[in-house]
Amino acid sequence: MKSLIRWTALAAVGLAFVMFLFGSVGFRDTGVAKQNDIQSAYNINRTHLASYARQIETDAGLAKLNIKGNTEFMEAAVSGRYKNAANGQGGSFFSAMHEAYPTLPENMYPAIMRAVEVQEAKFKNDQDDLSGRINAFDTWTQTTFHALYGLLPWCHFPNDHLTALGPDGKTLHGSAALDQMRSLVTSAESDDAYHKNQFDGPKLPQ
Repeated sequence: MKSLIRWTALAAVGLAFVMFLFGSVGFRDTGVAKQNDIQSAYNINRTHLASYARQIETDAGLAKLNIKGNTEFMEAAVSGRYKNAANGQGGSFFSAMHEAYPTLPENMYPAIMRAVEVQEAKFKNDQDDLSGRINAFDTWTQTTFHALYGLLPWCHFPNDHLTALGPDGKTLHGSAALDQMRSLVTSAESDDAYHKNQFDGPKLPQ
C-alpha cells in the first residue's frame, strides 16, 4: 500500500513537471512575440527619426539651393531638443540652425521651423507607441507566470536578443537595452538615446 502511494505521488510529481515544461513552451513563444514587438517598434522609430529629418530638408528645398544637408541637426530638432520652440524659444532654434546651415537664407527659418513641428509631432506619436508597448511588456514580466517560468533560462525576458544602442554607441542587450529604450521615450532629447548622447555637429544651445 505504501509502495502504491509512493509511486502515485511520484507519478503526480512527474506529470506536474511535464505539464510545467509543456506550459513553458507556450510561455516562451508569448515572450518572444512580445519582445520582438518592442524590438520592431524601436527599430522603426530609429528609421523614422532619420526619415523625418530628411523629409524636412526635402520639403524645404535645400538641395535646390545647393545647401548641404545636416541630418544630425534635423534629427536633434525632430526628436525634441527644441520642444516648444515656437513658444518663446525660437531664438535658440534659429541660432542652432544658423550654425548647422550657415548659408541658409534667414527668410527660410520660419518655414523650416513649421516643418520641424510637423515631423516632431509624428515622431512623438512613434515614441508614445513604443512607450505603450514597453509598459505592456513590463506589466507582463511582473505576472506570477513570468516569476515562475522565468526561473527557466530559456523563458527569462528580456533576454539578449533584445538590443539597443547605448550612450557610447555600443550595442546593449537584454535588461540594459530595455532600460535604454525606456530612457529615450522619457527624454526630451531622444536623438541622444538613439545615437551617442552627444551631437557631433555644431554645439547646440540648451
